[in-house]
Amino acid sequence: MRGAILLSKRSRHLSLLVGALAVVSLLQAASAAALEPSSNAKARGCRTGGVHDINRVQPEWTSVRRGDAAQVAEGVVRSSNVAYHDFPFSHVSHDWNWDLLPDPAYQFLNGTDNGRVGSSRQMEIEWEEAFFPSAFRPAVGDRAWMLGRWVFDCGHSPYLTEIHPPKAVAHTRFAPTILPGDSAPSLTNKTFIWIHGRGGYYNRSVARQDYDFDITLPPKPQLTVQQSKAHGAAVAPPVAFGAEPARAILARVGSVTPVLSYVPAGNPTKVHVHYPLAAVRDSNPSRQFGAIIAAGWREQNLGRTYRQLCVKFENIRVLHDHDPLASGEWRLRLFAGQQWTPLSSGVNSRLNDVDDGETVPLHAANDNRCAAIFNVTDPGGSVRIETTGWESDPIDGLFGSGGNILRLADDNDQIGVVRRVFSSSANFGIGPHSDLSSSGDFRLRYVISELRRFGAGTAVR
Repeated sequence: MRGAILLSKRSRHLSLLVGALAVVSLLQAASAAALEPSSNAKARGCRTGGVHDINRVQPEWTSVRRGDAAQVAEGVVRSSNVAYHDFPFSHVSHDWNWDLLPDPAYQFLNGTDNGRVGSSRQMEIEWEEAFFPSAFRPAVGDRAWMLGRWVFDCGHSPYLTEIHPPKAVAHTRFAPTILPGDSAPSLTNKTFIWIHGRGGYYNRSVARQDYDFDITLPPKPQLTVQQSKAHGAAVAPPVAFGAEPARAILARVGSVTPVLSYVPAGNPTKVHVHYPLAAVRDSNPSRQFGAIIAAGWREQNLGRTYRQLCVKFENIRVLHDHDPLASGEWRLRLFAGQQWTPLSSGVNSRLNDVDDGETVPLHAANDNRCAAIFNVTDPGGSVRIETTGWESDPIDGLFGSGGNILRLADDNDQIGVVRRVFSSSANFGIGPHSDLSSSGDFRLRYVISELRRFGAGTAVR
């Protein structure tokens, strides 16, 4: 009888285990079913075959849905860089590419062959550089909102889904800001909004519709132990104290100003952005609009220390120019602190003709200005330095114009990257640096310095 009881218990345990595995399998199947089947790409028009499989770019992209309606996506940016190689006859410039980890509500946008990030998947976003200014490009870690064309990329196997191109993006990152009228930083997020109808191969007007989305405020500043004692607080910290919501439009592109409102109005955690373009009747796809918004909390007196830092790019020493028969033609993009920063035309001209062992200054001899000036919290802040680029060959001369297809034999090359993050525990990297690129192609020299310090207790106004 005891053996029968033990067998019965084991049977129940086995049944529970089988049942649990069945539930897991069903959940996994449901999760997979929620994704867009990558196999649908051929039914939507993707092709293979032809000389060197050329049919893959005829078409190079096709809409996921027949209606081809613009699709919203939200999530977190995992990478951001320029494409070193793009098929020239369907582009007018190189694509700026970034990987987005969509929020759970937007995971359905991913194809079943899109890359995994843990239990989720990510998708690539592409927008041609010619229509996407450097100041508005995303950074790793940004919270992102976008609206754009949801497509299968037919040019690669397996077929992946993308937003390509967007027509409206908003990227939000932590960036303490001295708001207009203030003399010290406030605890803010900064949002970079760009709306433009040109995407390269795909052009649509951005007018005759409104754009609405939310940007999240950073956590409200908390009362420190010292402030608690100074103000006789009856409860132990952390307690929100002396901070009011604050927002400012720092820059604007175009004739329309976005309308900002707190959500919820009485105790905000977000700022709602309403971009009223429905009243713009001009359907020209070249119309463009943009704004840089700082939103967060203004304290009566600073509850923490802020430091204002400067990044100055000194030079780049070329170790491998990637052109054995002639000089290399380099294209370089730089991220300093909190934003992508453009190189001057003079620097670009010097980088257009480089050789092994050559050192190219990244600023004019008499120009001691910072490439970037920004504020960080101490502790808790960080400084990011990043590069992306390529060595250009005749393929770039074919963009948007056709030409001699034989020149495709001389293709572009990647030139490696520098990626550094300096935390407050590393004193934000203050001092000189000489960083070797990931591929050993170049060495980047730059200096991080402190311009000013705002101690805790400093009056903000």
